[in-house]
Amino acid sequence: MPNFKYILFDLSNYSKEEIKGAGQMRVFVDVLSAVFQDDFEEKIYDAVRVLEKLEKKNKAVGYFKTVIKYIIGTDKIDINLNEVEKIVSQVSKAKEGEIVSIAEELKEEGKKEMAKNLLKEGIEVEVIAKSSKLSKEEIKRLQEGMKH
Repeated sequence: MPNFKYILFDLSNYSKEEIKGAGQMRVFVDVLSAVFQDDFEEKIYDAVRVLEKLEKKNKAVGYFKTVIKYIIGTDKIDINLNEVEKIVSQVSKAKEGEIVSIAEELKEEGKKEMAKNLLKEGIEVEVIAKSSKLSKEEIKRLQEGMKH
């Protein structure tokens, strides 16, 4: 005989704003738990569907980007940006376009991180600029930021 456990929440003590965040939190918890399960792609599909609905109601604007960055950045799963884009496109063509934007942002963040690491190793700004395709000015700003 199954031994079911239930968790009950009394929402009467919470404001509407606090309850709005519950949908976002559920998506985040689902994505976190999916990393360790075999049905990861299915969970991501479900999460994107929920986020799409929440964003249409202006309850999770910007949250999609955070979830996608987490998915791409985690080492626990073997999934790449193209696979995530394929899953997302099944839910929303509009969100599919956002994946490209997120990819470019992640690429830029990676370049900056690489530049910082090379600066720590004492590599010259000109060499870093040539290899990273960042401007010398951007690298110098990163260098200044590392001093503080």
